[in-house]
Amino acid sequence: MLALPGRAEEIGAIVDGLDLESMQQSADELDSGVSVKETVLAIISGETRLDADFLKDTWEMVNGKVFGRVRQVAAAFLMPLMAAAVFRRLSTRDRDMGNMVCACACTGIFIKIMTDSTSAARQLITGIAELTEAAVPVLTGLSALGGGTASAALLTPAATLAGEMIVRALSEWGLTLCGAAAICACATAIGPGFRLDGLFSLLRRTVQVGAGLMLALFAGILKVQGMLGASFDSAAVKTARFAVDKLVPAVGGGIADAMDAAISSVLLIQNAVGVTGMLVIVAACAAPILQLGATLFAMRLARAVAQPVADNALLDAVERFCDVIRLLIVLCMAAMTLGLILAGAAIGAGRSIAG
Repeated sequence: MLALPGRAEEIGAIVDGLDLESMQQSADELDSGVSVKETVLAIISGETRLDADFLKDTWEMVNGKVFGRVRQVAAAFLMPLMAAAVFRRLSTRDRDMGNMVCACACTGIFIKIMTDSTSAARQLITGIAELTEAAVPVLTGLSALGGGTASAALLTPAATLAGEMIVRALSEWGLTLCGAAAICACATAIGPGFRLDGLFSLLRRTVQVGAGLMLALFAGILKVQGMLGASFDSAAVKTARFAVDKLVPAVGGGIADAMDAAISSVLLIQNAVGVTGMLVIVAACAAPILQLGATLFAMRLARAVAQPVADNALLDAVERFCDVIRLLIVLCMAAMTLGLILAGAAIGAGRSIAG
C-alpha cells in the first residue's frame, strides 16, 4: 500500500514527460472536443464515465446534426419532386419542360450537398491521418520504453504506410471516384437519354471493393507484424528478467519485481494514450458520418414520399444521388476503421511483454 502513491507519482511523471502537443493539435483540428492529456489521466485514474452531462451533450449533438439535417434536406428535395408530379398533369410539351426544370433543381441541390460533403470527408480523412502520425510515435515510444523494441520498430513503418494509404487511397483515389460517380448521376438526371448506368455501377463497385480490400490488407499486415514483434519482445524481456533474478546476488529478485512494476506502469499509460486516440477518432467522425447518414435518410425519405406521384426518371436520379452519398459514408467509415485498427495495434504492441 505504501508503494501505491510512489507509483502514482511515477505514472504522472511519465505522462508529464510525454509530448502530446501534436495529438492535441490534431484533436483540435478535427474539432473532437477531447482534451488529450486530461483524458489520459482520467483513464489512468478510472474517472472516465458516461455521466448525465455527457449524455445530454450527445443528445444535443444528434438533435442538431441529424434531425435538423433530415428536415432541411427532405424539404429541399420534396419541392422539385412534388412539382414534377404537378407537371405530369399538363400537356406533353409543358410536362417535359417541367421535368427538366425539376431535374435541374434536384441536381443543383445535390451538387451543393456533394460539394459540402466531399470537403468535410476530405478534411476528416486528412485529419485522421495526421492524428495517427502524431499518436503512433508516442505509443511506439512507450512500447519501446516497456521493452517492446521489436514491436515499436515494426509498427513505425506501418504507421507511415497508414498515413499514406489514408490520404492517397481514400482522399485522392476514393473521393475522385465519388466525384466521377456524382457527375454520372447528374448527367443521367438532366439528360435521361445518357446511358451511363454501366459506368456508374463500375465506379460504385470499385469504391466499395477497393475500400474493403484496403482494410483487409492493412489489418493483415499489422497482424503479422504484431505477432512477430510480440514474440521477440516477450522472449527478450523474460530472458532479461530471469538473468537479473538469478545472476544478481541478494537483490536480483527485487530488481526483477521493480522491472515488472515499471513495465506495467508504462503499458498502463500506453493503453490510456491509445484509448484517448480512439476516442478522438470516434468523436471526430461522429458528426460528419451522422450528417452524411442524415442526408442519405432524408433523400430516401423524400423519394419514398414522392414515389406515388413523381416521375420515375427523376426518382431514379435521386436514387443514384443516394448511392453517391453512401459511397462517401463508406470512405469516411474506412478512414475511421483504419485509424482505430492502427491505434489498436499500437495498444497491443508489447502487451504480451508483462505476461
